[in-house]
Amino acid sequence: MLNILGFLVYLPPEFAFLTGLFPAFMVNMVAWILIALATNFIVLRILKMITRQIPGDLEDIILGIINRPILILIGLYGVKFSLRQLPLLPIVLKWVDVISLTIMVLVIAHITGRFIKDVLVYYGEKWAARTESRVDDVFIPVLNLFGPLVLAIITALIILPMWGIDITSVLLGAGVLGLVLGLALQETLGNIFSGISLLIEAPFRKGDLILLPDGRTSEVLQLGIRSTMLFSLDEQATIFVPNKTLATSILINLTKPTPEQRYNIDISVDKSFNLAQIQNALFRVANGHPAVLSSDMGMKLIHVQDQVLDIRRKAMLLPVGDSARQNLLEEADKNERSLHKLELDGKFNLQVVVLKESLRNLIRGINSREVHGISEAERQELYCDFISPVERNIETTVLAAKAWLEIGDPWVNDSDDWNQRKIWNNRNEQLLIQWERLKKVLYEINDRREMRLDDNTKMMLGWVEKEYKNPPGYWKDPTVMIKVLNGTSAQLQISYYVDNIRLEHDGRPHRVRNEISRIVQEKLVENGEAPQVSS
Repeated sequence: MLNILGFLVYLPPEFAFLTGLFPAFMVNMVAWILIALATNFIVLRILKMITRQIPGDLEDIILGIINRPILILIGLYGVKFSLRQLPLLPIVLKWVDVISLTIMVLVIAHITGRFIKDVLVYYGEKWAARTESRVDDVFIPVLNLFGPLVLAIITALIILPMWGIDITSVLLGAGVLGLVLGLALQETLGNIFSGISLLIEAPFRKGDLILLPDGRTSEVLQLGIRSTMLFSLDEQATIFVPNKTLATSILINLTKPTPEQRYNIDISVDKSFNLAQIQNALFRVANGHPAVLSSDMGMKLIHVQDQVLDIRRKAMLLPVGDSARQNLLEEADKNERSLHKLELDGKFNLQVVVLKESLRNLIRGINSREVHGISEAERQELYCDFISPVERNIETTVLAAKAWLEIGDPWVNDSDDWNQRKIWNNRNEQLLIQWERLKKVLYEINDRREMRLDDNTKMMLGWVEKEYKNPPGYWKDPTVMIKVLNGTSAQLQISYYVDNIRLEHDGRPHRVRNEISRIVQEKLVENGEAPQVSS
């Protein structure tokens, strides 16, 4: 009789030799190897085929995490079971148990670590990007930073007693060692706690542009335990800044609340000229650039068209084959192709204004009815007169956003275009989610919520203004002001907002400034001026 995989099997006389200790050991090892192979090539492959039929990739990732560990655990148990067929000393069997349990704990810890990294953190970051809650924005990075460390400590505390090590003395020694290391590594610990502070306060997020105290503009790539990895736009290089430095410095987040940024160009002209005419000409130059914000899209489209014609006229004066001629013609063509997107942007902005006003009307409607409690008739009034218009405006706004998004910006590359589409698809999705949440509150009125309906609506209005889109007001129109009248000269300053500083690999502000400066120089020279232009 042979013990195979824990089952007693009666063998015919001709196979009686397999009942020996070593043959029994070998038979069980072969049996467990066959089980492992069957699991790998049959069971796991069937599971893989099933998960591929299920929408999403979560099941595939989990199966990929447990694939090899399952085989290792099967092999480990097979070796342990097979060794028990041999006449081993109790001390040997004890160490076999200790080693096998240690390996099992390490395998489970590996599975847990992979699950934290590949599932909780990966999908948590996606979820955090889609929600407005600050809890997940803080919890996910903290889990990513300290999860592996905590897991390693727990694993060690489980394994050490298996090997006869008293964890009480270990913890005591670790406490003393921690005190010594705390004194010796004050700077490192300061950076770690500063990293936690940056996660909680969130002065910046991954992908933001920040201005460092030394004047360098950098993109946030990753917040680490000790330092933050940045990409410097000036050096086009990766830099690592200690978290303590960032936590204790004055930082300017260039992309918050919007990626719109103000820039100035100084011009010095002879003050004997008609300064009002010069101011008007300079305003038309700045307002005629497609990448400069304007609250009056109708006027802007006219100025852009005039500037396209002017650039083409200057290009035609240059010799055929001249690279400057080709550059000007290309600039004019791209600016002309921008007109349709600008027109749709104007319609999109108007629709957002209408949406915001409908939300304000909803707030007014709630305020006028909630003083003495909202009756059933008043609920119907809210739905017909206020909620329904907001819902229609939400749908129209999303359609306007999609129409604007479908027209590509001729100045941006495929990567920028893809990122913009991803950002706006997410914003549209969030807009619908925010509205569904608000509708649920408005429809399911109870004593606790009834007096806060206007506050909930104000929260959505604030979200639209801060996180979705805030159409440019008149204060973001280009301006030309006289700064100084000095002797025979007048110092003028053009101020303008670039629509999105993140486009063109963060190079749009430089291109806009160079083009406006060039056109200003040409305009003033044509009028007989000898200007001095400085950015």
